[in-house]
Amino acid sequence: MNTNKILATPFLRQCYVTLGVTTNVMTIGLVVGYSAVIVPQLRETKQIELDDESLSWIASIIGFSMIFGALIGPSIMSRQGRKTALITGCICNIIGWVLFIIASNMLMLIFARFFQGITVGILGVVAQVTIGEYTSPQYRGALLVLHPFSMCFGGLMQHVQGVYLTWKVVAVISLIINIVAILMVILSPETPSFLATKGRFDSCRKSFHWLRGHDEDDELEKMIKAAMLIKTDQGEEHFSVLKYGKDKIKYASETIKKKEFYKPVIIILHLQLLNLFSGSCLNETYAMEIFMDIFGNFNEMYYVLWSLDVQRIVTLALSMITIRKVKRKNVLLVTTLLNIIVFISIAGYVYGKLVGVFSNCTAVGVVLLHLHYFTMAAGCILLPNIIAGEICPLEYRGICGMISTLSYSTYLTVEFKTVALLFGKIGLQGAYLVYATVVGFSLIVLMMLLPETKDKTLLEIEWEFKGSQADNECSEKMIDLTKKVKLDSVSICSKQST
Repeated sequence: MNTNKILATPFLRQCYVTLGVTTNVMTIGLVVGYSAVIVPQLRETKQIELDDESLSWIASIIGFSMIFGALIGPSIMSRQGRKTALITGCICNIIGWVLFIIASNMLMLIFARFFQGITVGILGVVAQVTIGEYTSPQYRGALLVLHPFSMCFGGLMQHVQGVYLTWKVVAVISLIINIVAILMVILSPETPSFLATKGRFDSCRKSFHWLRGHDEDDELEKMIKAAMLIKTDQGEEHFSVLKYGKDKIKYASETIKKKEFYKPVIIILHLQLLNLFSGSCLNETYAMEIFMDIFGNFNEMYYVLWSLDVQRIVTLALSMITIRKVKRKNVLLVTTLLNIIVFISIAGYVYGKLVGVFSNCTAVGVVLLHLHYFTMAAGCILLPNIIAGEICPLEYRGICGMISTLSYSTYLTVEFKTVALLFGKIGLQGAYLVYATVVGFSLIVLMMLLPETKDKTLLEIEWEFKGSQADNECSEKMIDLTKKVKLDSVSICSKQST
């Protein structure tokens, strides 16, 4: 590989492949943040005649096509590989930006956003899993932090560009970034885990050694044996369509009963619930409405918004250090409890303003907002992205990734469909109390089910879900399989010597 001389150590190689993935993730931030660029400029310049309904379609169609991307992403990831899935997402995004650059009517704009929504769906499934499979346990947490960091950076980049550049120039810059992202993925190896599941064990070893060196060979051999077990348990391919269908139904019914499947799924569902209802997307989309309730007429609101964006990026950057030293569950517990407290405090502050208690206390509102963004960046957004990339078992990573993205898009739709109703009926203060309740419920479930994942290999996390009895059974199968492989090797060598 041409990068061998530059990337001389396993750590540098893991940083490189992770940067390739996270550059793609940054394009999600570019896509989401682009709504804040194109919608206001089209309203002002009227370069393309659009009504409010058309503009709302441009902003919201991503949610629909994101589901489509989440459905096709796992299939590509499981059959053709993680690299192919990432490249597919890149290509859809490139199509979207090209359509924006040449767009002359509403239909082209909607098609552009549709393709970009597919990108968001695919990358949402693939990115976390790919980083988790690329990286060593000691670096995995810190490198997974780059996932939300790069997404936030992409959003901030669009917010800044939208002030100074036209929407077509912003699309050109975004296209260039996407081209760089796809080149980085093409120059990266396939993940060892995928190669192992396809029985390509020589390629798996080569990829693993390039990424990790030879100090983690124990994890490599366990991963290969686990992949052999999966193939052994699944048996030979069936050519009868009817029998194949029955086998698939039987396989699905058995799968949903396995602890290593349903426990991670339950955890992922509540991680995404915590992620969204902690205020991540709400503060992005309804920032001005929230600011008006907190501050009233406040001339410096845009400066506050920029300071919040910068603070979030700095917090995520510092979390790369923290996450390597502190247990995941402890960080999740502390930051989520703080998030709940801040939700309640903001609700109390807004109510106090309504009854005249906090009439001239703008500084209090600014401090509470910064605390809220800190709790999100330090844990409530950060940890779901890290843990979701760690807890999915090897055999079910595609379907778990799909469930993660589908749950995110579903929660996003529910939140955006209800936020106007909640703000109108019970005000910001009432809505924040509802969100605090949802976040609190999610935290309780996660504290009950979530194992500690810090410094553990992906196989160790998977076996922890299976439990000691299942772990012993897997170990016995591995011993039997290893003996069989050794006997086969001896037999082959004997024949060759004869």
